[in-house]
Amino acid sequence: MDIETNNAEVENAAPFENEGRELSSAHHHRHHDSHSHHRHSSHRRKKRRSKSKRYAFWRTIFSFMLFLCVSATAVFLATRLTVLNEDRVSRIFTNEKYLASLHADVLEYSQDLCLKYGIPDDCVKDTITYESISNIQNAYTLGQLDMDEMYSSTTYSDIIKALNKELAAQTETTIKANSLEIDESVQDGAVQKFADEVSDYITKKVEFKYTSDLQSIFNVSSTVLIIGIILFAILSVAFFLLTISFAEKRYRAFRSVSFSVFGAAGLNLLMVISVGIVAIFKNFLIYPLYLCDSVMSYIGSCVLTFLACAIVLFILGTMNSALVWRLKRNNE
Repeated sequence: MDIETNNAEVENAAPFENEGRELSSAHHHRHHDSHSHHRHSSHRRKKRRSKSKRYAFWRTIFSFMLFLCVSATAVFLATRLTVLNEDRVSRIFTNEKYLASLHADVLEYSQDLCLKYGIPDDCVKDTITYESISNIQNAYTLGQLDMDEMYSSTTYSDIIKALNKELAAQTETTIKANSLEIDESVQDGAVQKFADEVSDYITKKVEFKYTSDLQSIFNVSSTVLIIGIILFAILSVAFFLLTISFAEKRYRAFRSVSFSVFGAAGLNLLMVISVGIVAIFKNFLIYPLYLCDSVMSYIGSCVLTFLACAIVLFILGTMNSALVWRLKRNNE
């Protein structure tokens, strides 16, 4: 009886032991699977972080290169449009205000010379006109810079010679018309000497000794600047595409582009401020005064062009920042 009871108890206990082993085994497998899943998840996170860091590194490099290329493009473009532009430089010597002041200067000198020779100053008014001085100045500037087919390298000297002859003839006519007596000591060649002195003064005021150097600079810089503008513009597009491609979220890529564009705008603005400070505290010893005014006007136009480039870049950066805000809001 006891043996049967014990056997029954053993048989009844066996299923519970087997069930316990099965539960323990299932729990172990679940724990192992959970641990394995956690390990794989942690590995994926580390891999993702490593990829993000790698993208951030290259994005920083490309955005910095984009900043340099955009800045170079803007500076080269502004320089080509103003600083090393033949038309802008020629306006220093051919604008209406400069020509009017030059004419007044030459006419005043000629009339003072008339008083010295005892000749009525009316004799030079019909020869030393605004049109004649303007023609001489344009012939020299545009001819030397090779900017107008109307003026060749000899046009300027031909006009000066014609003016000299006309001035001598007009002076002779005035002397005879007024029955003026000229001192015998200066009678021989006095009229021609008077005409030569006026002509020499005009050439001193018109000619600019660095004109040939400017022409050489323009010939070289024009090609270099155009090639530079095209090259840096292409590189800017390339680095822009590279910058926006190295980002898991688009707003981060365009945010890097914004930094580059704002940096380029700041560089142009810094150049404008630097030139402005120099212009305020530096005394430019340029004579005569109307030449100084014309040069300062030229510098002002150059500064305005660089400022315009900075403003355009700032507007582009602001528009790109607005795009960044929208993309971030949409979590893209």
